[in-house]
Amino acid sequence: MKVTRLLLPLSLLAAVPVGVAFSPAPETLDLTPRFEEGQTFTISQTFKADGALDELSVLVNGAPVMDGGAVTADMAVDGTIEMTESIIALREGEIAKVHVTMDTMDVAVTGEFEAMGDGDSIDESMETELVGRTIAITVDEDGEITREDVTEGEDSIDEAEMAGLTYQNHFEMLLPKEPVEEGVAFELAPDWKDLVTDAMSGMDSSDMGEDERRAAEGMMTAFVDATTLEAVGKVTGVEDGVATIEYELSAAMSIDDLVSLIQSIAPPGEMDDIPPGIESMIEATAEFSGTGTFDMKIGQMTSVDLAGDFELSASGEADMEGTSASGSILMSGSMEIAAKLSVE
Repeated sequence: MKVTRLLLPLSLLAAVPVGVAFSPAPETLDLTPRFEEGQTFTISQTFKADGALDELSVLVNGAPVMDGGAVTADMAVDGTIEMTESIIALREGEIAKVHVTMDTMDVAVTGEFEAMGDGDSIDESMETELVGRTIAITVDEDGEITREDVTEGEDSIDEAEMAGLTYQNHFEMLLPKEPVEEGVAFELAPDWKDLVTDAMSGMDSSDMGEDERRAAEGMMTAFVDATTLEAVGKVTGVEDGVATIEYELSAAMSIDDLVSLIQSIAPPGEMDDIPPGIESMIEATAEFSGTGTFDMKIGQMTSVDLAGDFELSASGEADMEGTSASGSILMSGSMEIAAKLSVE
């Protein structure tokens, strides 16, 4: 009986393919950013974007009034940002206090416009008082964020200048929340709407009245709510402790009654004069792909390269007092984003 009991499990084991019976469990990869007090990060980012007017059509009572040849527009944005971070304090492995120094912020906007034979151009550089400043960002136990200008030998700058500066400069939106397996796709930033909302709350609205600020927030919230995002990453290989991640991102936004939306969030009385019979819609799409590298030894994303195309279209119709009018516009462009991070 003892021999029989021994042979039975052995015979069952022999019936299982060797590759299955002895296949090791898939290795999981933890791509969570790690921090240490006293660490210093150097972060550099570049971005380029260009857009152009592709199509324009305006009809009145069915007859063309304006087409794409009557109006042309091209615009480009080219920017470089470099910053240094010093980790001052951590709380359960997360940043509780950090000093962020804005070393460089160069943003150039150029464009050319022509309408009905008249042309104009733009060539401007965006400036900020943040360059050369060190800002202390503190996150309390409830997640509340405070910012303080601690630049030596300088008067503090206005709080509005600091409002958009964040401590989340480590590509958190491009990293999974849980350990992943090589070759298995994972979803990116499922809470991206909350992140965008948080970023919006930090925007400078000091020069706006209460009604204007409420309308701007309402419009941004409506656009975010009307947007769907599909974003996935996948580790395609690990070499010398560095994981390569491939990304695919697509976004789509659609609002089918823009006039009603504007009327619903506009300050009282400002949009009451819009006559009935006007319909309008707006749609936008974007597709991006690229790669990133995550250094498992230091627990940080060290490079990101993303590129893609976007398209924006809008159309409207009006029928008032026997006159009908319709119009449509199509714009498209491309965008490139690159970033690098190093740690000391």
